Amino acid sequence: MKIMTYVRPDGKVGIRNYLLVLSATRGSHMLAAKIADNVAGTKLFIPPDEDGRDSQDRQTLSRVFIGLGTNPNVGAVLVVCNKKNAGYDELRPEFIASEIAKSGKRVEILDVEECHGFYKALGEGIRIARNMVLEISEMQRTEVDFGKLTVGIKCGLSDATSGICGNPTVGYMVDYLIDRGGTAFFSETTEVIGAEDILAKRCKDEQIKKAFLG
Repeated sequence: MKIMTYVRPDGKVGIRNYLLVLSATRGSHMLAAKIADNVAGTKLFIPPDEDGRDSQDRQTLSRVFIGLGTNPNVGAVLVVCNKKNAGYDELRPEFIASEIAKSGKRVEILDVEECHGFYKALGEGIRIARNMVLEISEMQRTEVDFGKLTVGIKCGLSDATSGICGNPTVGYMVDYLIDRGGTAFFSETTEVIGAEDILAKRCKDEQIKKAFLG
């Protein structure tokens, strides 16, 4: 089966094409939200602040920033910050932007300090964001094999029909995807409780099986 997707410079494929407005430092959240509110075609991410977090937590937060920016459903990224070269090393806006840029996407940094204040930064941010949305809107979809996709699965609440309809449908889709070389993952691993043996039988090899059951 073929599917129409946006093929990114790093070879990943997505079915959406958003500009991600990423608030990378505390104090820039409202600015990022106002920019996203005024520009169609954007997605906003406002993280928890880094205050009081240890190194491991900060590294996790950094990976989240970079992972969102390199997500294939994102066509470009606007990083919003108070000061682009300030903060912990792993959370410096310049570092986050440089890591995302390795994917080949356009990444811009909006620095409030360089703009000399909130309102000038807001105007500049809206201008940049609209330009970036226009640029990615010109990208053309390309036909690729269904197995090129990576699909994330999230529980959408359960009802009386989940076990006889929704869950099997998603399961069959995942089997179809994986059989064609695709990737699927889900976050609520506690839902595996009671079904460990079923999944263990489907592990690729004994090493993965042991790691899963361990």
